[in-house]
Formats: sequence, structure tokens, C-alpha cells
Amino acid sequence: ELLKPGTAEACGFVVEPGNSQQLAERVMELLNDLKLSKKMGAHGRMAAEEKFSIESCQRRHMEVYEYCIDAATACKFS
Repeated sequence: ELLKPGTAEACGFVVEPGNSQQLAERVMELLNDLKLSKKMGAHGRMAAEEKFSIESCQRRHMEVYEYCIDAATACKFS
């Protein structure tokens, strides 16, 4: 999970869908706490760079390709 709420690496808040009051409170919390806002922003950037880097995407694609090749080979010889 990218947000990691409730952890030291938190990069966002989870609010109940449709709860505009809760959303407004969280936005105000970030506007009023520059340190928290910068910390969450930095954590969010790091998490996104790790999860969506070229290397990470290549690795996940290779895992899918290898799985498909293994599955096709197993079906062919069974």
C-alpha cells in the first residue's frame, strides 16, 4: 500500500469515502503543519519512485513473462 497510514513512512491520509468533513480536516491539518506536509510529500515521492521506477516495472514485467512462459511450457508437455 502506497499511503502507509499510521506508520513513520506515511505519505497520506485515508478518509472515509464521501466524508467531506473528514477530508477538510485532513487538508487543514496539512496546511497548518508544514513539517508534516513536507515529510509526507517526501515519503510519497520516495514510495512512488521505488514502486514505479523503470527498474521496478521491468522486473515486474519479466516476472509476468516468465510466469506465462512457464505456464505455457507446462501445458505443452502435460
